[in-house]
Amino acid sequence: MQVLPSVSALLVAGGGCARLSRVLGSGAQPIVAASALTWTVTDLTTGQQLGTGSTGWTVYANLVQNDPRWNLDSVTAPGPRGLWGYNVEVDIPATAMPGVSVSPISPVPSWSNPVPPPHQIQIDVAITVSGVTFRLTPVRAPVLAVYG
Repeated sequence: MQVLPSVSALLVAGGGCARLSRVLGSGAQPIVAASALTWTVTDLTTGQQLGTGSTGWTVYANLVQNDPRWNLDSVTAPGPRGLWGYNVEVDIPATAMPGVSVSPISPVPSWSNPVPPPHQIQIDVAITVSGVTFRLTPVRAPVLAVYG
C-alpha cells in the first residue's frame, strides 16, 4: 500500500481538522473501501496523548478532485502515476486538539507577556484494507492559541 502524505496544516485551538490522504492499494490504484480506521492525536510538546477515535472517516470510491483544501497536486500538476486528489478523509474533532478550550487566553500577549510557542501536534492514522493494517505517514502541525 502506498500513501501520499497528507495536506500540511496549521491548527487553531478549539477547532477540529480534516486529514486528507490518497491511499493506493494493489496495482497502485486508489483503495475504494476499508474495514477499519483509527486515529490518535498526540501533543508532541507535552508528550500527552490527547485523543483517539475510530469514527469520522470516509473512503471515497473516486478521488476527490474539486476540494480546495487539497493542495498537493492538481489536474495541471498531477502526482505520481498521473493521479491527483484524495480518497480518504478523516475528521478529527475539536475535543482532540490541545488547548481545546475555546475560551480566550488571558492576558493578551504583550512585550512583557510574550506569546508562548505553539504546541506541536501529531496525527497518526491506521487504516485496515483487506485484513491488513497500514499506518499513514504521520502529520505534524503547530496549533495556534486563541487570544482575546
